[in-house]
Amino acid sequence: MSGPGHLAWPLIGGEQQGETPIHAQFYIADRATFDNAEALMRAFGDDAGLEAAARAEHSRDVGNITHFCRWRQVERIILLLSTDHAIGTIH
Repeated sequence: MSGPGHLAWPLIGGEQQGETPIHAQFYIADRATFDNAEALMRAFGDDAGLEAAARAEHSRDVGNITHFCRWRQVERIILLLSTDHAIGTIH
C-alpha cells in the first residue's frame, strides 16, 4: 500500500533478501532536502510527512518528475528525523 497518507518505515531493524539496504534508502541529494523537511516539520508538526507526500503526488500529477522525487526524498527524511531510535550502524 502506498500513496498520500501511508507512511511506512522501510527495513528498520535489518535487511531481507532482495530488499534495498537502509543506507541506500536514505540518500540525501543536498542541503535543500533538510531545509524543506525542517520547514514542513515546523509548519505542519506531526503531519509534515503527509504534507510532503501530498506535494509529491501533486508534482507527479502535473508531470514534474524532478519535484516528485524531491518531495519523496523530503518525506523519507522527515520519517528519519521523526524516529526516537538510531537507524543504521551506530559508531
